[in-house]
Amino acid sequence: APRVGLSYAPIQRLVFRAGFGIFYIPAIDFGNLSLTGFSQRTTYVGSLDGITPQDLLRNPFPDGFLMPAAKSAGDRTNLGQSVSMIERGHPTPYVEQWTAGWQFQLDSATVIEAAYFGNHGVKLTYSSGDWSFQRNQLRPELLSLGSALLDPVANPFFGVIATGVLAGRTVPRGRLLRPYPQFDSVLSVSPPLGMSNYHALTLSANRRFSRGLQVMVSFTGSKYLTDTEGPEGWTQGPAQRTRNFYDLSGERAPMINDVPRSLVVSYIYELPVGKGRKWGHDSRLTEGIFGGWQIAGITTLKSGFPLPVRAVTNNTNSLGGNQRPNLVGNPALENPTAERWFDITAFRLPAPYTFGNAPRTMGYLRAMGTNNFDFTIQKYWRFAKEQTRLQFRAEFFNLFNRTGLYAPNPQFGDPGFGAITQAMPARSIQLGMKLYW
Repeated sequence: APRVGLSYAPIQRLVFRAGFGIFYIPAIDFGNLSLTGFSQRTTYVGSLDGITPQDLLRNPFPDGFLMPAAKSAGDRTNLGQSVSMIERGHPTPYVEQWTAGWQFQLDSATVIEAAYFGNHGVKLTYSSGDWSFQRNQLRPELLSLGSALLDPVANPFFGVIATGVLAGRTVPRGRLLRPYPQFDSVLSVSPPLGMSNYHALTLSANRRFSRGLQVMVSFTGSKYLTDTEGPEGWTQGPAQRTRNFYDLSGERAPMINDVPRSLVVSYIYELPVGKGRKWGHDSRLTEGIFGGWQIAGITTLKSGFPLPVRAVTNNTNSLGGNQRPNLVGNPALENPTAERWFDITAFRLPAPYTFGNAPRTMGYLRAMGTNNFDFTIQKYWRFAKEQTRLQFRAEFFNLFNRTGLYAPNPQFGDPGFGAITQAMPARSIQLGMKLYW
């Protein structure tokens, strides 16, 4: 794929850098690839009683392999059940990435930088909770039939389909109005229908270790929009539930790991006390007590993740789509609590045969952000041989014991909707000694 880069130094210590590239990514998630009629599994039998060997490794499948049916059943493969397939003309997804920024060297050890980053994902594999796309949902305009979709009508497949929901003498009218009425569901595996947009401004300062001090400061302001989720989607399952497979524009929303503001500060400081330092002393006793001390830490301040909300009850009767509640007010609270993180009265159950209007995720309604300080203090004692030393460490994770809460319950209709029941770990302290020789 094409790449281009530019570096330009208009004056001493100042550099402008820019670049653009296209990066191809896997077209199919092979870990979830199982296609109706073309996938088969032959079981290996190691033992019947758990003791005596049965099929040996030199001939693990003495009865041969079970072969997939392939096209032998034609259009009756899995008739009346679910089918999955890879669509024809499956293009390769790709991501366009670009960056531009300035770097300035303040002194021999310190560099500051301001940069813009962006990327655009094109034809990304679409995920709806199981890496598949439902092609057998009722068309939205048919939902206007209302309860008539549930009326029992004569089943034209009776006697042809022997098992499943389509085997009876009658079936609900809606099932016969689907694009492929002879199947329960038709799943397209990893279809190239997804998109993503990411834009970020970063400001950073980096002081390399000099005169006993090292500091790194990084701030990022960003926005990350997608219409589908990747492997991290399991952390917020409702965000993976597609509302209407005929209208993916309703899925465009902040990614569940979108963090619009992030500040991270890390540092190491060697106290200027002891032999060879600003306040040195030749006394071995003084050196042993006051010399060789070092402090370090990482401070992390980040926005919380956007929240998805879905309805526990799905009364769309769309045979494929999912329902979200109607958003009728501003759910954000000025003083949220663990028991009531947002205003649950801002949501309403949609009318039957409708999808609801709540977005896939809400950038204006977020989980608790990160406000964490990790800190360590350590000391070295050096022995006669310069390379031999003893280290003492005291490490404090979540130094100020700040409460960090998990995301609230996003299931509209659940008794615990809007409440938080779990918290992040409390402060943890570790002490240790280490000998180097």
